[in-house]
Amino acid sequence: MLKKITFILSLFLLTSSCSMISQNIKARKNLAKCDYEVKEIVLEEIKFSNQIVLNNQDIIDIKKTPHLAIIKVLPQIKNTNFKLKINHMRFDIKLEVINKTLSDVALDRVEADIFIDNSKITNIKHRKFIKIKPKKSIITAIEMKAPFDEMSFDGKPKTITIVGKIYLTILYGKSTLKTPLILSIKKTVPIPYDLISNQIKKKKEQIKQLLIAKTKNKIKSKIPKRIKKLW
Repeated sequence: MLKKITFILSLFLLTSSCSMISQNIKARKNLAKCDYEVKEIVLEEIKFSNQIVLNNQDIIDIKKTPHLAIIKVLPQIKNTNFKLKINHMRFDIKLEVINKTLSDVALDRVEADIFIDNSKITNIKHRKFIKIKPKKSIITAIEMKAPFDEMSFDGKPKTITIVGKIYLTILYGKSTLKTPLILSIKKTVPIPYDLISNQIKKKKEQIKQLLIAKTKNKIKSKIPKRIKKLW
């Protein structure tokens, strides 16, 4: 009797296991139908430092450098004949994931390396679980911070490339596959120098006006009151 019960339990477990494996294989085949597209890589922000560079070597901190030192190089500053130091640029990678199945699918995560031309500069991990309805798509923004500097523009790198993996899974109520399906992604876009140059131009003008006003106020403070009226 015990042997018979053991046999029935074993048969039940084997059948359940085979059913789960079959279901898993079917689910993964369905997931393989899903698609993606990197819609665009958008420049969102340039984070400037407080430093400017004169003659490609002399560094001036616009907040800490003494006024007299700034006055000496004011002609260059008035002509915006200086370069900016940039901490980083922030880009948003607009990724569309298309669910071509008849089941709910979820974007589990995205992991990728970022290249400027052929040089790897950083990696990104986008851990945001997003549900995608059957036959629908979603667009998610993946933040990327790239260490850039106007000083490096002389070499004019041409492209930004994202190389990575998208992890997708099927949803069964609140449950998912234990092992997500992996889609490889690769996208290369030109570096948007027109947008970068416009922001740098605006920032240079702001710094020029700031330093002119700063030195002018300092000079005024040392002029006798009777002469200040003539300024």
